[in-house]
Amino acid sequence: MKSISNNLFLILLVVVQGTAYAQGSGGKNTGLSTEQVNVVQEYKPAISDAYKLNEQPDLRDTVIPPPALSYTVNPPRYNTRFIPDTIKPAKLKGEALARYYPFMMKAGLGNYNTTYAELWGGSLRARNWQVSGHGLHRASGFVSEGNGRANFSEQVAEAQGKYFMPEHTVQGSFSYQRQAVRYYGYPARLFEQTYDSLNTRQRFHTLQADAQWSSRLKDSTAFGYQARAHFRNTRDAQAAAENRFLLELQAYKKIERETYGGTLSIDRYAYTPFRDSSGLDRQHANILWANPWVRIGNSRWNATLGLNFFAELEDGLAHFYPNLRANVVVVRDVMSVYAAIEGRTQRNSFYALSMQNPFLFSNADLRNSNVPVEA
Repeated sequence: MKSISNNLFLILLVVVQGTAYAQGSGGKNTGLSTEQVNVVQEYKPAISDAYKLNEQPDLRDTVIPPPALSYTVNPPRYNTRFIPDTIKPAKLKGEALARYYPFMMKAGLGNYNTTYAELWGGSLRARNWQVSGHGLHRASGFVSEGNGRANFSEQVAEAQGKYFMPEHTVQGSFSYQRQAVRYYGYPARLFEQTYDSLNTRQRFHTLQADAQWSSRLKDSTAFGYQARAHFRNTRDAQAAAENRFLLELQAYKKIERETYGGTLSIDRYAYTPFRDSSGLDRQHANILWANPWVRIGNSRWNATLGLNFFAELEDGLAHFYPNLRANVVVVRDVMSVYAAIEGRTQRNSFYALSMQNPFLFSNADLRNSNVPVEA
């Protein structure tokens, strides 16, 4: 088997050698020409730029023109008859306005010959104005045997009015007050032998007038203001007299959640003591007050942070006091908690002292009071 394989390999080798000359180097019988190529440099392949064919699809649709129509409107009329049902007007129950009375009076009698009468009067419902008045009489004629008379009486008459304009309110008031007392408790036989009974009586007459101009704008963020002028005159039976004149201006402005405001006033007093009192001259007092403040809060709470500045112009003194207020609603419309800390300078006027003690002598030496902190 091995020898047969070797023989086949030799025969194949001879056949291949016989046919290998099919392409030679220019043999005569090949029929093929030869060409020599000289390589100068390495081959560098190059690829030209490619161009993309950008074709957008185009939709071509057939547009059908609208048909030309010709028509006329021939509205027919039909006779219609409509009668709505009758509706009875609703009856309002309990909506009638309460009846107002222009006057009210109270009167009474008591022991020790005490008499009392008081009268109120005012305008009824009105859109643009309002007026009212008030009168009071109260007196007693008590007499103790062997002692001085202890009579006293008080009379008050006052009137006020308001006029409402679209954006402002004007109001004014006027009042007269008379108060009479007698120094009592002394033995009448010892005192009245030397002095007349009129010397034991003290009377105070007070006239007051007030005028005010204030804004009442519907916009809560608008600039609001109020101007006020006040005058008061007080006299007693010994010809002691005091005049007070006050000018006050308030302004406020709400910016977002805070409200900024302030008050500026000048308060002037002139007091003339009892004409026979020695060593007391006419006394003057001029107090300037400035109160800037800011208020913050909401429907549940609010707080006011401010400063009180007082200047006693006659004495050349200045005072700075706190003005702090806070209010917290614990239960709406039921309970709230309020706290305040402030200081002030005030005039101990002849009028204020007579209201506290009508037995005041007419030669008081008046001074200002300073309260640094009051809660």
